[in-house]
Amino acid sequence: MGATRLLHLCVLVPPFEIFAWLSKGDSNDPAELKQVSWLEVTGSVSLMPTKTYQISLDVEMAPSSFGWRDIQAFLMAKVGKRGKYKWTKVEVVQDPNVGRFTIPDKTSPPLRIEVLPASVDNMLHFGLYEIWSGKWKGGLKIHQANVTEVTSTLA
Repeated sequence: MGATRLLHLCVLVPPFEIFAWLSKGDSNDPAELKQVSWLEVTGSVSLMPTKTYQISLDVEMAPSSFGWRDIQAFLMAKVGKRGKYKWTKVEVVQDPNVGRFTIPDKTSPPLRIEVLPASVDNMLHFGLYEIWSGKWKGGLKIHQANVTEVTSTLA
């Protein structure tokens, strides 16, 4: 499952345009963050019970990116509105020469979440957050959110 246009891009101070789609319509082009001090990108998708899923984002930095150095961002997820969040600290590399990369990268633990057999609400709520530094940042391009089944061992 991967779809950027299904992500909720949080805008806290209207009428400012925080994210801009780089193209119109149903294109697979990324959304590009213009400027924000409070980053909250969320999505949700219904999952199958008794399975384990891994959550990641495919991103890239624009040449004009700024404000990401020494930032601690978090990828977080929970199953159901009343579920308990699981999270992993992620690095967002500011260098635009890196090209497209995945959050979390290989140096961070993967974010995996189980959907228990008795779960009544199987909706996965996930997001990328950086709301603590107060630093202005921009230039993050979000290509895709990935929710991938990794195992079916729960019973």
